[in-house]
Amino acid sequence: AGAREGLSGFVDGIKNRKTTASSKKQQQQQLSGPSFGEKHHLPLVLSILTFATLVACTVKDVSLVVGLTGAAMGSMIVFLFPVLIYCKAIAQQYGMDSVESKRAKMVNYGLLPFGALIGGLGVFMTLKGTS
Repeated sequence: AGAREGLSGFVDGIKNRKTTASSKKQQQQQLSGPSFGEKHHLPLVLSILTFATLVACTVKDVSLVVGLTGAAMGSMIVFLFPVLIYCKAIAQQYGMDSVESKRAKMVNYGLLPFGALIGGLGVFMTLKGTS
């Protein structure tokens, strides 16, 4: 009798795990929906690459292009994108109107101007160094 109860408990646990996994997947699909990035990813990437290629072909000194790209994209990768990703993750986990989400936005969105300032300073210093 003991082995049978243990086996049935094991099977019930597996069934509950499958149900929980599928319900979590459904909840995530309901929360996320189609986003701007999914719809416009290819045109956005192609336009950025085309612009960068045209600038690189017309500029005499490639170090300017590399410096500007590094200053702008580096500050975005270090300061801006983590803030946006974190706030989106908290909103998905706790809900958009939750206290946790509002607190995360209030605290982390304060870093966005700092990141923009650092990126602007990097661009300024790159332009200043080339003249």
